[in-house]
Amino acid sequence: MKPALLALSLSFMGLSSLARADEGTAALRWQRARLLDHHLPASEGGRRRPDSTGTIDLERVQVTFDVPTEGSILPPTGRIEVRALAGPEPVAVVPLLAFFFEPLTVATAAGRALDFRRDPETGELFIDLGAPVAPGAAVDLVMEVAFADYCLEPSSCFENGPFRHLVEYGWYPLSAEFPVEDRFTLELAPAMPRGWSAVGVGGREEPVEERGLLRWRWTTEEPTVLGALAVGPTRPVSVDGRVEVFVPPATVDDARMIGTQAQETVAFYERLLGPFPFSRLGVAPIADEAGVGLGPQANILLPVTFWLIAPDQIEAALVRQVLSHEIGHQYFFNLLGVVDLAEGWMSEGFAEYAATRLSEAVTGRTDHARLNYWEYVLGVDEAADLPLNSEALGVDDSFTRVLVMYDKGSVVLHQLRARIDDFDLIFRRYIERFRGEIVTTQDLQRFLEEATGRSLEGYFSQWVRRAGFPRLRVRAVRPRDDAAAVTLEIEQLPNRHGRFTGALPVVVTDAAGGAQRAQIELGSPTQAVEAPDAQRIHLDPDLTVFRLVLPEPAADVNLTGVVDGIDLLDLWAAQGRSTPDPAWDDALDANRDQRIDDGDLRVVAETFGAGW
Repeated sequence: MKPALLALSLSFMGLSSLARADEGTAALRWQRARLLDHHLPASEGGRRRPDSTGTIDLERVQVTFDVPTEGSILPPTGRIEVRALAGPEPVAVVPLLAFFFEPLTVATAAGRALDFRRDPETGELFIDLGAPVAPGAAVDLVMEVAFADYCLEPSSCFENGPFRHLVEYGWYPLSAEFPVEDRFTLELAPAMPRGWSAVGVGGREEPVEERGLLRWRWTTEEPTVLGALAVGPTRPVSVDGRVEVFVPPATVDDARMIGTQAQETVAFYERLLGPFPFSRLGVAPIADEAGVGLGPQANILLPVTFWLIAPDQIEAALVRQVLSHEIGHQYFFNLLGVVDLAEGWMSEGFAEYAATRLSEAVTGRTDHARLNYWEYVLGVDEAADLPLNSEALGVDDSFTRVLVMYDKGSVVLHQLRARIDDFDLIFRRYIERFRGEIVTTQDLQRFLEEATGRSLEGYFSQWVRRAGFPRLRVRAVRPRDDAAAVTLEIEQLPNRHGRFTGALPVVVTDAAGGAQRAQIELGSPTQAVEAPDAQRIHLDPDLTVFRLVLPEPAADVNLTGVVDGIDLLDLWAAQGRSTPDPAWDDALDANRDQRIDDGDLRVVAETFGAGW
């Protein structure tokens, strides 16, 4: 999920938003928490896989219903067919979760009625088969059900408008023991009036007329737990036989931009990440009130306002940014599964990394990645900061979640790219290796270490499994003899996350514009840099680690050891930048208000004028 419009929202692996649920759904929050508050079963070697344990393994779920013309996207009743495989022991009772539907009848595929019991408080459903079935045998069930009228999160479920959508799990059966990691083939078969179109999970079959309605069918190409459906008065338009846009009324010409951008993004991702996971990609509108873009399997859902933006409008860049992030979810979450609360960054951060790589290819600059870096560093509250690999990110309900999962998560991959030769090739192999599986941070680290033959424990332990970053007070000492070396005195300010160590790159620029590189150690307080003709000293200009530089005195913005006219010129050249800005340099922010403006000039001028 990508934040969009004026409402900045976020998702847990593309599923839910920062916006709080309506008061009417408060009673359901504990059910959602129960659904997510569990961990994948650990197997030998620490590898965690779906379907490794449990009484049953869900193999296929089919949901058939008629979409009402008004109100909820779900009708009062429908039909659910389930195929499950018995586990390693004989099975006489099938345990399922039925959170947001209630079975009215349950029968075998042959029509034999079965007894069942549902606990309304926990949503647990127990179906008595009458006699045990052998391990590994298939169990086929047919249920007539009453759907609950619910919407847990406004971004994931919006009703009562011309464009309605439902991107949630729990309105069809899930495994009672491992509800999110037990993935299965999901088929949706909704019927709706003529003149409406719809998108759903997976591929699409042509609709068939039935009782005056058109019945559509979608089947996931990869196992999933996430059902998705969006309906509205749209017209399907094929872009290239694989990308299909569902165009809102009166927006046909402008909507071509979205289709073209989707086509270009898919082509780029195939070069960067490997073959596109699905045979088609549908792009459809949803209500603006959702405030987000969504990326369920094989479909992208964008606020309807996006479809009104012309290619020559400045907002077209936002459309590309959100669209490319959601298409990134086709690889990260829909192809490589992520369900552990501590692994959400491997969906959101990875999708955002893909979007920054597209931006880099289109513009020839790394502005998008640098923007994410500074959004995190300048925006995060040190007291609220969380590790990337943290269960707290799965339940945290604050802006910190956006900054860490999206921004820091994407930058971590850029920093690994800078550290690892042939990173793009290795990253493609990582995607191939874990295709169709659930992945963890541990999987990623081990794979990269095996591919490179070297340990990345230092990087992962400090920047992924630990919160915070160093704030460095830097004083450059230089004798009046310009030929003498500059000495940098670096002090890490105390913080709640402990002391940081590691290499910090230094780039020294001389009067002729030449640059020389050096490296200093974060853990050492005083270090000399051989820079007799230094006009500017940059600490890690490529942002290969997370840090904030605080010059002392603040007016020495170029860290040369003297406050002079060059500092004024540097600030003058940097005037007009907003925050965060891709070209932001924290040393230039002399008054530390996260803006580079006349206030910084005054600080330098006053210090220089005082004869420092």
